[in-house]
Amino acid sequence: MFPQGTELDPQDPRVAALFDFASVLLGLSYYKAAALPELTVEMPLTVLLQTSITALYTDGLGEFYVRNELPFPPKFTLVVPRKSHQKIKKGQTGPVRPLLAFGGGKDSHVSQSLLEDAGFETTFASVVLSETVAAK
Repeated sequence: MFPQGTELDPQDPRVAALFDFASVLLGLSYYKAAALPELTVEMPLTVLLQTSITALYTDGLGEFYVRNELPFPPKFTLVVPRKSHQKIKKGQTGPVRPLLAFGGGKDSHVSQSLLEDAGFETTFASVVLSETVAAK
């Protein structure tokens, strides 16, 4: 937990790594829609983050695999880029806007809040037809 009133500097590599890790974690619940054997991320990750993410998407979803009669342990590969991509500056998405898979749950709302706080205008996409999603 961060002390109250603490400002996070997005230029700090430790903070950037936290946000990278959080962005991959936010996709965890959406991953379960298809449980594909490969997950590609578009940002470089440290070996520690790669190991943590792989553990969360495999052992961390153990009950999900077993209850849905999927092979366990799953065949899962995390694909990360070899070269560092140029980071988009806060609020600088140009003609492209982030697309947020929005189901109306807590993950969707947290993702929306993080994108808004970062200054991004978001486009929402959903396969769930609910009043919460329709309001967005």
